[in-house]
Amino acid sequence: MKKKKIILWESLPNIAGGQRVALNIAARLKERFDLEFIVPSKGALSDSLEQQKIKVHYLEPGTYQLGKKGIGDVLKFLRHTPAALWKSYKIIKDADLLYVNSTRLFPWSAVIGNVAGVPVVWHLHNVLVDRKARFLVELFGKMKSVKRIIAVSEAAKNQYSRLRDQIEAVYNGVDITRFNVSLPANGLSDKRHFEKKIGIIGDLIPNKGHDTLFKAVSLVKSKTAVKLLVVGSPQEHLRSHAERLKELAERLGLKEDIVFLGQRWDIPEILNSLDLVVISSSVAFEACPMVALEAFACGVPVVGSDLGGTPELIEDGRTGFVFRAKDEKDLAEKILLILNNPALHDEMRKNCRRAAEERFDLRCSSDKIERIILNSLNKHGKYET
Repeated sequence: MKKKKIILWESLPNIAGGQRVALNIAARLKERFDLEFIVPSKGALSDSLEQQKIKVHYLEPGTYQLGKKGIGDVLKFLRHTPAALWKSYKIIKDADLLYVNSTRLFPWSAVIGNVAGVPVVWHLHNVLVDRKARFLVELFGKMKSVKRIIAVSEAAKNQYSRLRDQIEAVYNGVDITRFNVSLPANGLSDKRHFEKKIGIIGDLIPNKGHDTLFKAVSLVKSKTAVKLLVVGSPQEHLRSHAERLKELAERLGLKEDIVFLGQRWDIPEILNSLDLVVISSSVAFEACPMVALEAFACGVPVVGSDLGGTPELIEDGRTGFVFRAKDEKDLAEKILLILNNPALHDEMRKNCRRAAEERFDLRCSSDKIERIILNSLNKHGKYET
């Protein structure tokens, strides 16, 4: 019997939080279904898929500025639309279900799903700060093709009051076997562990709030010896921002205290070398940052800003602290509360691992996502437009 075809549509060529979710879904479904991916270009994501012998199609959706969209973004989107609709239709027309993992692809996928009679499942990974974008999501989300919407947090779900009946909140999951507490000497109670290590992991983009963290580290440095590891690389069109961050570190006198590690693939090992992870987002765009869950699984407390879905993940005072976004003084105080209190740090480490096992185990979230996809596939199948 011929396998049913599921196509997963991605807008980024690299592997960040959302793409790891898509790869986890693919791992669950690839034995039972004929899986194919649409990605914008060759990159880490396509390399991973090809290694798994999953067919890859290429469709460039265009590059747009983060956060609020300007008239240039709107015009670019409109310019890409005819070719995107035609190319995606040729790929999707024979599919049994289309899973879409990027907000910028939602309008096109809803239209093509309607035209081709293919049910569509959306996965919301972001909190949108642009009202125009939210309006478009709600508008196209009402199309017949969009059968179900997965949101990675309540913050992501609550953006769209008109779509609430279609949305189910499912937190991202972490592989607690790969991300584990593997270095017991990581704790502050270890007398050999003099210099505290803080980490920030993610793309070097303005919304991540690296500048707030750098300023906080300059305040922390006067109280305790600290090293900040910056893991991540800039997106191609934002390389100048990475250079500005390095200049800021130098101006703050932190050239020897901040280490830019670039893109890394040994994240579990890096997390196990840290005492603390910071999510310093300055804009409410992160709905369920994977780095928080990965840190918890490695027993590393997280200090995160009070925006987006981050506060939903952190049990304040138990697995870390929530600080006021863009407030380097509040961030520095929260960092010092953990770094200068070994007993609290050790207790938090245990709580973090427990939270990963009980709330964020990948097996649990994957089960829920698989159920939503299968229900959409079995209930709606190919439908008459």
